[in-house]
Amino acid sequence: MTRTSTTLNGAASKAHQPFEKAQNSVDMDDDLFYENLKPQLEGLVRTPGDEVIDRILEYSRSTKK
Repeated sequence: MTRTSTTLNGAASKAHQPFEKAQNSVDMDDDLFYENLKPQLEGLVRTPGDEVIDRILEYSRSTKK
C-alpha cells in the first residue's frame, strides 16, 4: 500500500511513501477467527446444476405475468 500526501503549496509535488499496516491484536484475532471459520464457509458453497437454474428462471418468468 502507498500513502500519498500533498504539500501546503498545492498538489505540484506528490510524494509516495510506503505504508505498512501494523498488525494489532484485534486484527490478529479477526484473522484467527476467519481461519477457523473458513472450512465451514467453504462447505456452504453450492454450484447449481442446469436443471435448478432452469426451474428458477421458469418460476421467475411465471411470476412476472
